Amino acid sequence: MRLYLIRHGESTWNAEGRFQGQKDPPLSERGQQQARRLAERLRPVPVGAMYASPQQRAWQTALHLADGRDVPLVPHDGLREVRVGIFEGLVWDEIQVRYPVEWERWQAESWHYTIPGAETQDEFQQRIWQAITEIVDRHPTEDVAVVAHGGVIGMYLNTLLGLDIWQWSPFRQGNTALNIIEVQNGHVRVVGVNDLCHLEDRAD
Repeated sequence: MRLYLIRHGESTWNAEGRFQGQKDPPLSERGQQQARRLAERLRPVPVGAMYASPQQRAWQTALHLADGRDVPLVPHDGLREVRVGIFEGLVWDEIQVRYPVEWERWQAESWHYTIPGAETQDEFQQRIWQAITEIVDRHPTEDVAVVAHGGVIGMYLNTLLGLDIWQWSPFRQGNTALNIIEVQNGHVRVVGVNDLCHLEDRAD
């Protein structure tokens, strides 16, 4: 089976540079355009199942992908973005002014430091690994599309490849980034990461 892991399109808070976490801003107009382009690219690709985080930015992206397909789109709470506590809803400069101690510790210690009100890395990893493994196990012979968040995808890839979950993820995820994972006879292969070719050479 092939697992198509997709990050949502640009949200209104992405455009403003705000930390989102489990807050729920919608897609921006640019994000809607990005989602339409991704949907156009994937139109010829048959998938047997579709799942998405119920947060607006992911769900709205997934609706574009589901349009015209005879496949139900299923919300999955386990695919929500990591909760980042007191940083949610703020831009970088606001965080540094309001929470200078917490900001400095987070910058110095990465995810070894738990932001007040946030999930721990252990909690986040367990949630994401359980959610995506459950989806993969449910569809052993079908290709599946999963629309989620940058943090979710980074955590899954880090865990899959045995990388350090306590450091910043090395995997950049642009808006509507496409990641492809192949699972066959218990063997897993990463086919593509952060593929954005559907947005290249096109005006926004």
